[in-house]
Amino acid sequence: MPEILTKHAVVDDVLDTFREMLGPDAVRYRNHVYRGLNYQRKLLRLNTIPDEIAFAWALHDIGVWTSGWDYIRPSLDQVDELAPHYRMHTSTGCVRWWNGITRCVAAETTGWSRHSG
Repeated sequence: MPEILTKHAVVDDVLDTFREMLGPDAVRYRNHVYRGLNYQRKLLRLNTIPDEIAFAWALHDIGVWTSGWDYIRPSLDQVDELAPHYRMHTSTGCVRWWNGITRCVAAETTGWSRHSG
């Protein structure tokens, strides 16, 4: 497993969509996304990141820039809007349920459940 993941096609593509809106915060937000992504990857012991996890991390706080500090609903709206483009229709429920993203995606990709550890 590589120590630190710094590139993922889905993350980079999603963030590129918001580059202008993020403005001078683009690099900071990218670092924030990859920091969370790498922590989750390490905790779940994943060698690769499923696109669903990458998609969720890329959009999890984007509403701060699209709508301000009341950002959770706008972030979820972006998930709904962009999911078809990334073919996330089968996992959108997991992506939208941010507090459960680790459990949902881990269960789908590794067989993990809250009862297994």
